[in-house]
Amino acid sequence: MSEMDPFERMTHDDFIEALKPENWKEVYQRLHTPNFEATLEDGRLILHFPEGFVTPAVMKKLERSDIEALTRFLDQYAGVAPLPALTDPFENFQPTRVEERETIDGEEE
Repeated sequence: MSEMDPFERMTHDDFIEALKPENWKEVYQRLHTPNFEATLEDGRLILHFPEGFVTPAVMKKLERSDIEALTRFLDQYAGVAPLPALTDPFENFQPTRVEERETIDGEEE
């Protein structure tokens, strides 16, 4: 049994219709950076590195530009908004001065 050529029965009008972007279906979204490629497949993020797979136990250092690109990619295609910037929890902290008292064996004088 030979494989059928998908274009064999396609007419010129079929071909022109297939070229229209509104008729395209994007199955997977991809992000390519110099250090890795990210693929979003059915809600799963998969990172592909040029040197091969990286096991979860191995840490991988990425450039800031890679992280920014990945954040934009996830925001655009997966609807995952970036986390808000961390704020300093002690930014408006005003210490209260407490007077020191001498104690003997835990009792106030």
